[in-house]
Amino acid sequence: MPRLVVVIDDERPIRDLVSSLLTEEGYPVRTYSSALAALQDITSGAVQPDVVLLDMRMPGMDGPQFADALRGYSSEIPIVVMTAARDARQWAEAINAAGYLPKPFDIDWVLDTLEGIIGPPDVSDGASKFALLPLAPRLHGVLRDLGDRGGRALTHPPMAAPA
Repeated sequence: MPRLVVVIDDERPIRDLVSSLLTEEGYPVRTYSSALAALQDITSGAVQPDVVLLDMRMPGMDGPQFADALRGYSSEIPIVVMTAARDARQWAEAINAAGYLPKPFDIDWVLDTLEGIIGPPDVSDGASKFALLPLAPRLHGVLRDLGDRGGRALTHPPMAAPA
């Protein structure tokens, strides 16, 4: 089953960047500009995230308020703090987050954090960057011959050196 990542950030460029990055890596993503809208979808069962990437400073419901409300609904959904504040680690500790991502993002840190929390993306759903293609019947023979000849494919007998 695909591991759904919910991204909550009031800044559209951040949402788009994170969504694009994670989608390219094979994670399904749902984005929200409002923590309240995300909370409503999660608590109604319309969205069932495996992890929430949460901005801390937003208008309306901010990150800590969202985290408190989500914990009242389910303590099983991990939250990862996203913030440009220098005290990202303190924010994460304050809401008992599974991790934190300081802005601007380091792409490898984002991916490593997600893989550490929910595992790698599920590539069995066709999101893989690579696909196995069936071999043409003639190619089977060529590969077999290469194996039989130690990697050398000869179509003509070796020519004798000129005298």
